[in-house]
Amino acid sequence: MTTQNNKRNNRLATVETLDLASEQLETRLAEIQQQAEEAGAVIYDVSGIIDEQGNIDRSRAETHDLQIIPTFSADESKKLVNVALALTPKFSQVINSEMGVKYLQDSYFSKVIKRIRDNLRQAIVEGKNGWKLPIELADFLTTSRAPSQSAELKKAIAELVKMLVAKFGAKYAYAKPLLTAKTMTAALANEAFAKQVYPFLIAKDGNTILQKWLENTKAQFVKNGIATAELDSLIDTRLTAELSEDETETDIDDLF
Repeated sequence: MTTQNNKRNNRLATVETLDLASEQLETRLAEIQQQAEEAGAVIYDVSGIIDEQGNIDRSRAETHDLQIIPTFSADESKKLVNVALALTPKFSQVINSEMGVKYLQDSYFSKVIKRIRDNLRQAIVEGKNGWKLPIELADFLTTSRAPSQSAELKKAIAELVKMLVAKFGAKYAYAKPLLTAKTMTAALANEAFAKQVYPFLIAKDGNTILQKWLENTKAQFVKNGIATAELDSLIDTRLTAELSEDETETDIDDLF
């Protein structure tokens, strides 16, 4: 039983970051190779770190991490199709280089300006001219938003969960307990988590339908004069994951 549980816990479900200097690297790569073979998946060593004899090139261990990037089929089986092995610079390398700092600065200021615009837009919609906008470090770096519109979003999430339970609750025995507002809220904030918890929601484009649902819900909010700051934040950050012009309630089948 313990062996089966360990094997299940080590299943490749999302992107993994491995330390090239780790003593467990060979063991983990062997597990991934076995999983790929069992699934009939192809492993692509895009950075050429493993030679023909199976030896791992650790020469970049101080500057790079090894990313394990799986791709799954878009059908209901969610079968492992391929796995990419790719080297990426460590974050310490990014922040200690002039180019990296410039990139982070540009990204930071872009996010800051957007945060101010989003909060100002919401304040104007609500007629709160004196509403305090973000100013402290935590106000900008946390993902929280003004909660005044959360009632509308909570209602939309509750309706989404209800529709999904009706569609998938009986089809997938494990799905119903996971289809709760709390778990759905977490999935809406993190696409990688959504794919792990709701693999049956993955559409043909490789992402779950939740991204499209957020975009469609945003369109509905805009038409109804409801502020979209919370939705904007989720849409922009969850994918680390076409607005629908139909004014009627979203049909779950149309999201796939």
